[in-house]
Amino acid sequence: AGVAASLTVTSPTSAVAHVTIAPGATIGFRDVTVQTGGELASETVPGPFLVTAAPPPLPRLTAATPAAGARGTSVDVTLTGADTAFAAGSSASVSGTGVRVLSSTVHGPTSVVARLAVAADAPLGFRDIRVITGVQSAGLLDGFEITPARAKPGGGGGQPAPCTDQTAPHASVTSARAKKRRLRVRGRATDTGCAASTVARVELAIARKTHHRCRYVKRSGRLTARRACSRSLFLAAHGTTSWRLTAKRKLPRGTYTIRVRARDGAGNLQRRAAKRTVRLR
Repeated sequence: AGVAASLTVTSPTSAVAHVTIAPGATIGFRDVTVQTGGELASETVPGPFLVTAAPPPLPRLTAATPAAGARGTSVDVTLTGADTAFAAGSSASVSGTGVRVLSSTVHGPTSVVARLAVAADAPLGFRDIRVITGVQSAGLLDGFEITPARAKPGGGGGQPAPCTDQTAPHASVTSARAKKRRLRVRGRATDTGCAASTVARVELAIARKTHHRCRYVKRSGRLTARRACSRSLFLAAHGTTSWRLTAKRKLPRGTYTIRVRARDGAGNLQRRAAKRTVRLR
């Protein structure tokens, strides 16, 4: 009881079963049989299909609002969780240097407001943000961005007005290779905006296209379900001016299109992603 299956026959010796398991299904091994008219095919071993317990829910942060703070400011950031149990005593933290957590106020099991103080010389770019509640840890990678200080009206004191960076950075692919179907991509990125401007982040979308639909490589290394190719899934590369990304798993054979774009510390995004195509055999 609790397990139902529908069958799609692919050949005289092969079929695909779509199995639906109810939440209250009894845990343990189940026998598998296939009947065709008067013919009954069964396994010669116990089971062999095993119903297991559902994995426990994983606490995580799903959003940080606002998701950015300027140098030299304090900002209240609302952190939203899923499958979390925030309670009195929960504490927030931000990776890297130049950002202090002044306070953490719990507004419910899935909501915490963290007051952050961003130093005037805090390194620009994205930070991981995390909330600890007892032994429970919920995090959001690259969930908060440090942006340049806001320019004061008029510049003041006869000094030159601060440079306003509106120049987008540029990232390019220098190599894309696969070793045992594990894709490795390397490249470089530059920014020619204001003198203080730097490349803050490089992102890659890796897609396998079939029948006008795309499957994108996820952070885990697995592929998404087929989706519209316009729904790109970008992954953060390691490094900025010199960057790299290695797939965590072997990918299915086929042709993959790699699109790369860069973002600078002023928030400018590369307008047209660089492209590279690679075939995994």
